[in-house]
Amino acid sequence: MSDEHDRVRDGAIIVELQDPLDAEMDKLRLLLEHSSEQGRVFVVQVHREVVKVVRSVSADSFTEAHRRQRANCVREQTTLVYERGNNAADETLIYSQSCDHVDQQSAIIAMKRQNVRTLSLVVCTFTYLLIGAAVFDALESETERKRWEFLSNVKDNLLRKYNISHEDYHMIEIVIIENKPHKAGPQWKFAGAFYFATVVLAMIGYGHSTPVTIGGKAFCMAYAMVGIPLGLVMFQSIGERLNKFASVVIRRAKRYLRCQRTEATEINLMLATGMLSSIIITTGAAVFSKYEGWSYFDSFYYCFVTLTTIGFGDYVALQNDQALINKPGYVALSLVFILFGLAVVAASINLLVLRFMTM
Repeated sequence: MSDEHDRVRDGAIIVELQDPLDAEMDKLRLLLEHSSEQGRVFVVQVHREVVKVVRSVSADSFTEAHRRQRANCVREQTTLVYERGNNAADETLIYSQSCDHVDQQSAIIAMKRQNVRTLSLVVCTFTYLLIGAAVFDALESETERKRWEFLSNVKDNLLRKYNISHEDYHMIEIVIIENKPHKAGPQWKFAGAFYFATVVLAMIGYGHSTPVTIGGKAFCMAYAMVGIPLGLVMFQSIGERLNKFASVVIRRAKRYLRCQRTEATEINLMLATGMLSSIIITTGAAVFSKYEGWSYFDSFYYCFVTLTTIGFGDYVALQNDQALINKPGYVALSLVFILFGLAVVAASINLLVLRFMTM
């Protein structure tokens, strides 16, 4: 077998290789497991040890794969493929691949690729952080300076006008800040406690109310250690069911539209969950804008920050007009929005992450 050469005979692809592994030819025994017109499956044995199982492929796909592999100069591992032609006496070696040392080289190459990918992700993440810091600096720093100057002037005017000492002014600040959460009513009665437990389990962490007793803080940590994994599993399971439901709907829609390919692709699922997430956020923004008196943009910002579990706490629902006591329907609606919305957004984000990792 001299130069590498491809030709077609009786519908079978013949590949002659430059290096037929002459030293190993007497040690190789090929066992034909299955043969059909569509494809073939072979097992290669070297000294009675199975080296590689070759998946059954058609002649056309094998030719295309071989040409693409040769064009890319990719030779990570070799598989010995044995083909029996239409004539039982005509047996031809069509593709060859090596053994144990190639497996070791493949493992080393795969490890290097994983290391390079991890390093690339770290570099890209830190670069993204630097870009974000620069943009936020440009957008917010000047406004922050002006607000601080305005508040300082107001503070100085109050101190002069009412002859208040700095200690008394500081005490007034503490009283105002501590009193703010109580505008919603008792935070630790059952309704408020249930809302707090939901925020803990969903890892939102608004910071609008926090336990102050040692027992409350200890129970909060223990409760979170069990509740957070439980919540993640629940959201993941609901997201999987939603993706399954979306795939069924997509397949039926494609059949109704008489599309050539009726299966639900990953892109279809991403679009479906993304659309559902957008509907939930936009609808929730309209509801919270009505009940809380926020602008629609601020309500949309609150819904996004909540369902992505960022939870800054600058906007928190149910914190005005004794809402935790006087508006049970609104409380239930807020809890359903958080739990169901988190499941949908988590499903959408998981698909995006999987798509990114497989690119």
